[in-house]
Amino acid sequence: MRLLSLTILLLCLPAACSDGKSAGSGRSSAAIRPGDVRTRGGSGGGPRGEDLLLPSSEQSDPDTGPKSDDEPLWDLQIANRARKNTVSAMGIAIARLKKRRERKAEAVRTRHILIGVIGTPINTQRTPKEAQELAANLFAQVSRGGDFRPLVVRYSDELFKGEVFLNNGKDVRGSQPRKTMPKAYGDCAWRLDVGEIGVVPFDRRKTKYGWYIIERLQ
Repeated sequence: MRLLSLTILLLCLPAACSDGKSAGSGRSSAAIRPGDVRTRGGSGGGPRGEDLLLPSSEQSDPDTGPKSDDEPLWDLQIANRARKNTVSAMGIAIARLKKRRERKAEAVRTRHILIGVIGTPINTQRTPKEAQELAANLFAQVSRGGDFRPLVVRYSDELFKGEVFLNNGKDVRGSQPRKTMPKAYGDCAWRLDVGEIGVVPFDRRKTKYGWYIIERLQ
């Protein structure tokens, strides 16, 4: 009986050792953390690309450029200021716009309100101060959600009251060169995001017609 038991024990021992080796040499699974992504690996006898994990701290930024830290052209600060003084509020928005970099766009589509000033090619008797105040009031109105189109029809001192589609040097179908508008107009348009509204102040050398309130449509 003892001989039989010893024989059975010797027969089972190799299988148990074999199972233990297999379990001990198995590939341990890496801990997956939130934000980790799977990367594509090379071919061959190595691990599959889908099994390689890149920690989130080492991932490349999917964005092609830096995060924008531009201040909005209309926020609570400007809105509160506009309740007391629309000219001062508009001045904050103009200063913020000047700090921006131009957007990388081959072409932009805009519409605008031109507030003419006396002594310019525009036929108006509006003084520079009156033009500034009107521009500030209209800027506040459209920034609060007012409909831009009827204000263009009512207040713009330009015969053409449609959209302006400008290109930045490349031939984009239906567009006209940026230089066909005052330089300050293009500088403003290319600093706006789609849906934003900006203001170009009147300057007898740079914007010889008056104040521009510009909305970027595309």
